[in-house]
Amino acid sequence: MRSPVVSLLLALLLLPPAALAQDAKVHYDAGMAHLQDGDCPAAIAELTQAIRLDPQMAVAWKDRGRCRYLLEDAEGAVADYTRALELDPTFKMVYNNRGAARRTLDDLPGGLADLDRAIELDPEFDFAFLNRGLTRLLAGDSAGGRADVARGLELGTQYVDYPQLWLWTDRVAAGESDAAKALEAHVAARGEEIGEWEGTLMSFLLGRSDEAALLAAVEGAEPPDRSGRACEANFYAGMVRWAKGDAAGARSLLEKSVATSRWTFAEYAFARRMLRRLDEKE
Repeated sequence: MRSPVVSLLLALLLLPPAALAQDAKVHYDAGMAHLQDGDCPAAIAELTQAIRLDPQMAVAWKDRGRCRYLLEDAEGAVADYTRALELDPTFKMVYNNRGAARRTLDDLPGGLADLDRAIELDPEFDFAFLNRGLTRLLAGDSAGGRADVARGLELGTQYVDYPQLWLWTDRVAAGESDAAKALEAHVAARGEEIGEWEGTLMSFLLGRSDEAALLAAVEGAEPPDRSGRACEANFYAGMVRWAKGDAAGARSLLEKSVATSRWTFAEYAFARRMLRRLDEKE
């Protein structure tokens, strides 16, 4: 008696290529619907089935990689993105996304190479400039990082608030006394358009609320958002302590940021970098 797996394989071999491709598209569309709903595990299951039916479907590899990255499986994301690029080396967004995933894995040179390629494919790719700027800042290239972030903002990206927080972070880490000036100008220009949580972070950094209020806002968040907010709030609170010369307090808060294990967050990566700097000082 044949096993179910053998029976399935035989059935697939009897299907014409066009039918396989059509069935793969059905699973791909179902996967994308799950992704739209925020159900990444279900999306991965459907996209995996699409890939089994049509291993040459580059978009299925691309979007499964995206799902894996959202689930903080950076290694799996890099593998899927790499296969997508083997099938279609013109995917500028995949170079951008693989660059971000490699940055998450501490492969900053690899990440920068991917982001360079994304920008070569589209010299006005705002999101790639932001991602390369963040990667350069994490690599200690303040001038290059700031220039890239500025270029991304100049190109009209919709992601305008968090890049300002990255720039504030870099200025504080560099010991610049006027780090808050640009952030204050940004808040004044954006007004009520700033997101509620981003506004909470910026108000704290500008001294308009205290650390206790910031951390209380984390506890008031719904569970899906709480760990991400804890990563960010503890990081920025740690940076304020750093700026005030409170190394012990900074370390405690930065360690709490890292303990959230939100590997895909910029603040997680910045917190690890700042902890290394504290270790070097001791």
